[in-house]
Amino acid sequence: MSGSPRMNGEPHSAVPRGKFLEESGWTLAMLLPGALTIFLGFRSGGFYVGATSLAAAEMALVVGLRFALARRPLQGVSKPMAAAAIAMACFAGWTLLSSDWSPTMARALPEYSHALLYGLTLLFFGML
Repeated sequence: MSGSPRMNGEPHSAVPRGKFLEESGWTLAMLLPGALTIFLGFRSGGFYVGATSLAAAEMALVVGLRFALARRPLQGVSKPMAAAAIAMACFAGWTLLSSDWSPTMARALPEYSHALLYGLTLLFFGML
């Protein structure tokens, strides 16, 4: 009779607290791409560096929270995902390095913020 409601008047939770927190975390994680799309859509489509940099900073915060709060943060990482994340990190690094030989840094830095946002998003959803 462990699944039956309690008779002494105490409230009975249908979903245990840990399970509820886990499910709500998954729900928030699945809403994140839509929220980023809407945010960037209302900020000139993410064309200008300010909005993209802010979105990249938010994704860095989300990835950091995932590392800090998850029991096993690298649970979903596979070899292909790790290869894609390393390739994306190399691309972002190359883009940032290209500002050294570019005639204007103003052309390379926005592209770096795009690559950083894409890489952090890949890393976050690859860890799930």
